[in-house]
Amino acid sequence: MELAEACKRGKIYLNLFEEIGMYNPEVDRPIIFEDNAAAGILATSDVLNSKSRHMNLRFSICKEMIMENKTFQLWHLPTKFQLADINTKAVGAKTFRSIDPVLRGLVLLDHKSRAIPFAEYLRRIKRAKK
Repeated sequence: MELAEACKRGKIYLNLFEEIGMYNPEVDRPIIFEDNAAAGILATSDVLNSKSRHMNLRFSICKEMIMENKTFQLWHLPTKFQLADINTKAVGAKTFRSIDPVLRGLVLLDHKSRAIPFAEYLRRIKRAKK
């Protein structure tokens, strides 16, 4: 559900940045880092079953922005590197100690070096299952 919300809010900000000249849709494609495999699968493929039917509208908007319009890139970032988790869920002491310096700006964390495009992540999952 949060991926769909990120797509909607991201599009609002991109429209604003485009109006004031800070964003060029032909050149720039912002990255959305996602750690939820199920949300990524719903947003990047045509998988639809009885359990995911009620989420069809939310993820169809997200799918349109990621796959068809190419507005956003979707990358998989492991949970231990998701900075937003410290604000949205209870994290263990070890995870807190690793994320805290990054949130306070004491350590620079390059998310792109720890993440992979979601299509590549799905290929790795399929390969591991075989």
